[in-house]
Amino acid sequence: MNEPAGKLLSSCRVVAYGWAELPLAGVEAARARLASEGSPPVPLKHVKNSDEQTIAGLAALFHALHSAGWEGQSFRDWGVVGAPRFLGRMALNATIKNYLSNPSYSVSPHIIPNQSLHSLASTVSLALSLQGPNFGVGGGPGHVADGLLAGLSAASSGRLPGVWLIIAEFDPEPIPDPLGKPTNAIAAKAVALALQSGQGPGGLRLLAKPAPRATVSMAELRRYVTEPSRRGRAWQCPVEGLGTIELILK
Repeated sequence: MNEPAGKLLSSCRVVAYGWAELPLAGVEAARARLASEGSPPVPLKHVKNSDEQTIAGLAALFHALHSAGWEGQSFRDWGVVGAPRFLGRMALNATIKNYLSNPSYSVSPHIIPNQSLHSLASTVSLALSLQGPNFGVGGGPGHVADGLLAGLSAASSGRLPGVWLIIAEFDPEPIPDPLGKPTNAIAAKAVALALQSGQGPGGLRLLAKPAPRATVSMAELRRYVTEPSRRGRAWQCPVEGLGTIELILK
């Protein structure tokens, strides 16, 4: 494959990947499977109150573990980057409405740890008993580019043995009613990438070349990851002000 135009600024390897798509009606069954059938099983206390995007992210992670034959392997010193989109929006909609309408309403202590930007990454860290850094990035419409850039930066530094990058969203975006329940049919979707420093046949790289457009959708990333016919060809994600991130899977 010919090297594309643009100076190489940073790169890392993609050593495993997985994905998940959970219709809203299937989230609770997936939550139960993680607690009973995961390898290793995820204690129910870690996922009982998790947002649906977090459950989809964990399902994508375990798909990657299974595909790579890594069940039971330790990732103790790895880091985690989570990039959800509008995580917690449905739960917060109901919480804010109840708080404003009922002076005696008590906000659940589970809201902040389970329905905020860092919740996805921290729950993955708990699930795999990681001791490396974990943090959330993005959170809005540009979460795909934000996640790829943060994951690439963390992995290419060489300071960690590896980094799990989990990108998640609802598709389509839910339209919640006053109780926080969606009024449209939605699914929680996620992609998980295991990143390590160095270069290889499959990887992420940031190139200093003009970005083809302002943003890319999660749907584009999922199509690339899930369709074998796209293997070996570069998928591009523009990063405003920096250049273009290219993902190549083998």
